[in-house]
Amino acid sequence: MADEGKTMSYVLADDAIAALGNPKRGVSTVSNGPAARRAMQSHQTKIRAARKFVLDDDLVRYAAKLACRMSPTQMLTLIQHYSRVPYTNVWIEWDEHIRVNAIQQYVVDSYTKDGKVLLEEAVKSAKKCLDKGNAYLQENIAERCGYLIEQRTNPVTHQCKEEAIFTCHFFIADKDNQAESRSDQQLVSSAMGFAIGFEEPYSEEDHRRLLKDFNKKIDTSDDALEKNFTGEIEALVVMNSQWWTQLHQKDDKLGHYLQHMRPVQCEPVYWWCHTERGFASNVMEALTKHFSKVLEGDPRFIITVLALLNYDWVLQDKKGRSTTPRRRFGRRVAGNSYSIVSIDLPKRRGVEVFLHDLDKNTESTRRLHEVRGHWCVSKTTQKRWWRKSHKRGDANLGVISHDYELNHSNSGLN
Repeated sequence: MADEGKTMSYVLADDAIAALGNPKRGVSTVSNGPAARRAMQSHQTKIRAARKFVLDDDLVRYAAKLACRMSPTQMLTLIQHYSRVPYTNVWIEWDEHIRVNAIQQYVVDSYTKDGKVLLEEAVKSAKKCLDKGNAYLQENIAERCGYLIEQRTNPVTHQCKEEAIFTCHFFIADKDNQAESRSDQQLVSSAMGFAIGFEEPYSEEDHRRLLKDFNKKIDTSDDALEKNFTGEIEALVVMNSQWWTQLHQKDDKLGHYLQHMRPVQCEPVYWWCHTERGFASNVMEALTKHFSKVLEGDPRFIITVLALLNYDWVLQDKKGRSTTPRRRFGRRVAGNSYSIVSIDLPKRRGVEVFLHDLDKNTESTRRLHEVRGHWCVSKTTQKRWWRKSHKRGDANLGVISHDYELNHSNSGLN
């Protein structure tokens, strides 16, 4: 739980927006051509507009260990029935040092004395990292990690289906490794991320379509598709942690789980490659191999966080940050407002506490506001279904916007 009275801030989101506004100084990049500049401006706009969620340290530890304990069968259940993106564009950030340390501690505590020779190397590596403590974290792990999560639009129907693209961001020391403060570090935006199809696994047709995302001339023959698919599986094994996939390699649901996920080239690929010259296969292979390792464990962790967010949650309090009262036609109108909403996770029963200024008899109800995506239950069939994020209200009366603090509750589910 965050310290009482302590205001959590979106440090990484703000720094990423600033860095993308001054890429020569703030972004680790290879290309600075027209395509790269356009992509940076687009990415900056998306991060700025995204609904932001920041995880408190206790929740990071809890979700990291929970993701480690999950079997492929349980992860598949989370994807299909709980994990969804609550808004069209979402930003989630956390303390990466806390997460990495929690995972290493879990591996050592869980597999040191259980006789699983399969994980012997993983245990040795985790022990070595824990022995070095903060020195290892400072030298090898970025302090904070953030993900921009975007709902994908189907290029055929132009409709948003339950699929999302996940792009990782973090700061590292500059190329000379002389960074002494945060302002001396550079933003790293992963050229490769991952897509998750929540409703259905990816089909062969999806793979052929997605192969053409960045270059219409890419070979999509059967041989090329098979080679690409093999490379995808290798990347997914690394991203989901090799120790975890080895542990569950005999689970027949592992393949089904991986079929709901695929590595993808993200928007930052435009400043990692000279795209005006085309996409060199050797460059893409090198980027895929590098960033697969960088993203190790992230898919399982984020799937778990999204499931916790959408399953049994409580809206607790509202901390007003800014408001702009004004008058229209002689009447006082509420104007725009921004607030931080705190959510304790997980909860045995979900209770939504409606904030006073969202009562349907007040002016603020008619102001434009975006409703979070959430699970519903049909009154006739009793089946659960996901209602996507949508807008309500009149923009002429003002706009209400929320960002979120996600806290860990010790009274929740085990």
